[in-house]
Amino acid sequence: MSDVDALFSIYLGASTNTAEFENGTRDYKFTTPEATITTVATSVDTSLNKLKLTLTGTGFDAGDLSAVKVLIDDLLQETVSVTSTEAQIVITNMKSKTASLEIIMPDGYPAGNPPSTITVESGLFSITPPEGTSAGTTLTVRGFGFGVDTTDFDLFH
Repeated sequence: MSDVDALFSIYLGASTNTAEFENGTRDYKFTTPEATITTVATSVDTSLNKLKLTLTGTGFDAGDLSAVKVLIDDLLQETVSVTSTEAQIVITNMKSKTASLEIIMPDGYPAGNPPSTITVESGLFSITPPEGTSAGTTLTVRGFGFGVDTTDFDLFH
């Protein structure tokens, strides 16, 4: 690449726009991303004891796990499966019940106006051990929606 060439990744809807540079004006064509997202939904995967995010739409790169990047509160999540119409993401990092959501495909941000935030409710997978002593017992609570920065919470009986 010479010093008069430049490479830009600009993610916009389809249109022809003009970009102004010091050395003059150049016309560039911005194209619509191939991927479109129609729904974004969360669910609990009981086989993994994890919270999952499902993206439904069209134009996904089937089988390419690196082609769908999801960031929640700027933290990269784990893409576990991709078909041409659906991507499954395990939510591995979420700081709070409501967080920012960013979805990036190989050609930029997907069409379809996916939401910019995600909200999940808290839920439990397990509390162990099932019994304790009168002297006190440490409980391990496994669940989702607590937030990674949670240090304690109250259990009532």
